[in-house]
Amino acid sequence: LDWGAASAAISPNNQLLLIGQSGAEATLCILPTGQKVIRSGRMDHLGSVHACAFTPDEKRMILAGDRGNFEIYDLEKTGKVKQAGL
Repeated sequence: LDWGAASAAISPNNQLLLIGQSGAEATLCILPTGQKVIRSGRMDHLGSVHACAFTPDEKRMILAGDRGNFEIYDLEKTGKVKQAGL
């Protein structure tokens, strides 16, 4: 990681690791292999990502930053991630 980890979450099935970074980014990795699936790029509107989590059904991920904003993402079994429409 280019910036230090500020938060981390492991999916309920122990297959995915979500890392919130102090550099206003997040990375999603496959735990058994360490492969990076997604690297978000800069999310300056969030700031440092100090909280991240998976829902118990593993259908969504949540990222929250130190600027008081959060985002929810749909997580598909194919590994695709898209911002959830609320």
